[in-house]
Amino acid sequence: RPVRAAMLEWDVQTMLGVPMVRKGEVIGILFLDNEDVQHDYTSEEQNLCATFANLSAIAISQAQLTSDLRSSLKTVEQQNRMLRNAAAIEDRLATLVLEGANLRDVSGAVSDLTGKPSAVFDSELRLLAASSPDHMEPDVLRELPAQIRDDPTLRDALQELTGKRPKVIDREAVPRLKQRLLVVPVSVGDQVWGYLIVVEQGGWFTARDKIVARRSG
Repeated sequence: RPVRAAMLEWDVQTMLGVPMVRKGEVIGILFLDNEDVQHDYTSEEQNLCATFANLSAIAISQAQLTSDLRSSLKTVEQQNRMLRNAAAIEDRLATLVLEGANLRDVSGAVSDLTGKPSAVFDSELRLLAASSPDHMEPDVLRELPAQIRDDPTLRDALQELTGKRPKVIDREAVPRLKQRLLVVPVSVGDQVWGYLIVVEQGGWFTARDKIVARRSG
């Protein structure tokens, strides 16, 4: 229904509404109106308006189809980019394994690939290795072990994690947390051996960060 306030403001006396039909479906309405004076729309005028309404419906449908196709192409492009990133990540980590990398090497690779500080803790939440991107101050990694030691809520949140999927721990779960943490348990079989932790510093967590954390864990 037309907005009554607009009709009053423009002093609309007569209005014709014509459905815009595309494949039997009404996708919009074309309105014609007369200001100041009454007007009787003839059958010829109504048929002419119906023709324009249907042409408009076709134009809108084509625009929607084009938009949907562009969206699909963008989705495929994003998926292909993620696959290429995943392949590069796998290659980097596989090389580390073949070269006999230690925990610090793995932590360093995580920091390089995510651009964020990372650390490895054992099952008792003792720090084993930590790395930070060259352009960042390492203070956050110096504070993290103390945070874990002094905050039982954070310790419980970490030790409750199971499986091999990364999880984001935020202030909703741990009110005293300074930065969000992306954590993946380091599991051998069903036993949790430790935890790989990535700190959200220098940018929000991304899907790439989660892939890196999961594969590195």
